[in-house]
Amino acid sequence: PEKGVVTTAGVVYEPLRGLDVTLDYWHIQIDDAITTLLPQTILAQCYQGGSKSFCDQIQRDPVTHGISHLLDTIQNVGGITTSGLDFSAAYQYRNNAGTFRHAVEGTYLFKYNVDTGTVDPNSMQEQIIHGRGFFDLGTNPNLKFNVFTTWAHPTGIGAGFNFRFINSF
Repeated sequence: PEKGVVTTAGVVYEPLRGLDVTLDYWHIQIDDAITTLLPQTILAQCYQGGSKSFCDQIQRDPVTHGISHLLDTIQNVGGITTSGLDFSAAYQYRNNAGTFRHAVEGTYLFKYNVDTGTVDPNSMQEQIIHGRGFFDLGTNPNLKFNVFTTWAHPTGIGAGFNFRFINSF
């Protein structure tokens, strides 16, 4: 069974009416995690990392020797550790034209690491895959946020727009 620790800390600050700012730090550590690894992780750990346990998951056609499939099953890994900071700032006000709300909400990812549960035979170090800013463990950019504005008129009509930013990975 998975065991883990979740640590969070947050603060909400409202310096003036209608303006609020929030910061939430989070740190999650799951030991003995059960997960699948992405195909690119298996291939990279075999061909770049030289890990026999990952190379054994690559099946080849006996005639052409091309890769026929990957054994990408749910498996026990040493653990998953991730941490980051969620943030937001919003300002809402009302005038004769209606109610307006302007906001930014986002996440800054400090780390997303998977301990594969294997040891590198050359260095005898645990093999940790760092997923922040790379595509090996999915889409984990270090920064992503939304900026949006909404407007609501007392008659019930409204409008808004949203801009989404996702940093490169």
